[in-house]
Amino acid sequence: MFRRLSLAIFMLTAGLASASCGSPSGELLVENAWARETPEGAPNGAIYLTIRNNTGSDDQLISAASSLARHVGLHTSGEEDGMMRMRPIDSVAIASGSTAQLKPAGDHIMLMGLEKRLEAGTRIPLTLQFEIAGEKTIDVRVIGMTDSPD
Repeated sequence: MFRRLSLAIFMLTAGLASASCGSPSGELLVENAWARETPEGAPNGAIYLTIRNNTGSDDQLISAASSLARHVGLHTSGEEDGMMRMRPIDSVAIASGSTAQLKPAGDHIMLMGLEKRLEAGTRIPLTLQFEIAGEKTIDVRVIGMTDSPD
């Protein structure tokens, strides 16, 4: 009896340990979502995050929403004619089995018409809309001006 109980406990703990390693299969995961604090009176802010597509289907982020801003949009930044420029985009593609990184000087989420400044140490509610995975609501951490997002 003791031997069976020991074996059952071992199998359970081994299963839990293996489940906590790596990303769950079959899920679209949103990780490391962050925004930098904004100065008083700044009208806009930006959100960065990582999306891991562990599903068997390609997907795309098609919109975002937050109660903290009048408008939330998907944008990209890049160099054009020797100048850094930002422009709206319709979506961010996340191929099956791949990772999309929304980061400074690349694709990101813009918060326009902030209702209040983004303060370090607070969290921002954000709802992401994916074409296939549907709606996911997350909390975005706000970091200080000189803090690293990692």
